[in-house]
Amino acid sequence: MKIAGDRLVTNEFWGKPNSKSPWSLWKLNALLGHKAITAGWKSKTLPPFRPSYELILKMALPAHILDAFRIYCLHDSLTTWISGVKTRDEIRTVAKKIQTELCSARRVSCLRRKSLIQRDVPLENIILFNHASIFLREFGHAIKHGDVGRVINILVHWMVMFRGTGKMPKYADALFHLLVSLKCMTPCVRYVINSQTFNQY
Repeated sequence: MKIAGDRLVTNEFWGKPNSKSPWSLWKLNALLGHKAITAGWKSKTLPPFRPSYELILKMALPAHILDAFRIYCLHDSLTTWISGVKTRDEIRTVAKKIQTELCSARRVSCLRRKSLIQRDVPLENIILFNHASIFLREFGHAIKHGDVGRVINILVHWMVMFRGTGKMPKYADALFHLLVSLKCMTPCVRYVINSQTFNQY
């Protein structure tokens, strides 16, 4: 599933090669001077997992979030802001603002209601990238910590996202079948499975 999630994010936000789109993963990969990757929904080959996964979660997403803190911290620099932070609540307040403004698909829906002249398409794409990438990061984190509940919650979102792209319907169907099977499972069997999963960690 992690590979499928990576493929979803990479292909959806790869962009066109040699385009000037500042938000595209292709542009970032080229600026970093990394080995060229073939990706995108029209590509005949699947994007390589490790390079694309690291490009998303080690480079692009952290850079976006760090820059978001710079924008919303209301100081000239992050260093100045950090040196003056006294409580965790100050950081949480800024993080909540970032989540609402730069990581929310709901915000994109609001932005898309504006006229074409008023819209900021690169910003919309960056917000959608952040939204999708955070799911990928959360999935990896949930697996490492054996949190089955979080894994299932993310799979529900991915099922809809896989169907929404129009390019991964089989993944969406497989997830639907899996989630319905888990829902219809008798409580005693579910308890045994959860206990066995818990004991593995």
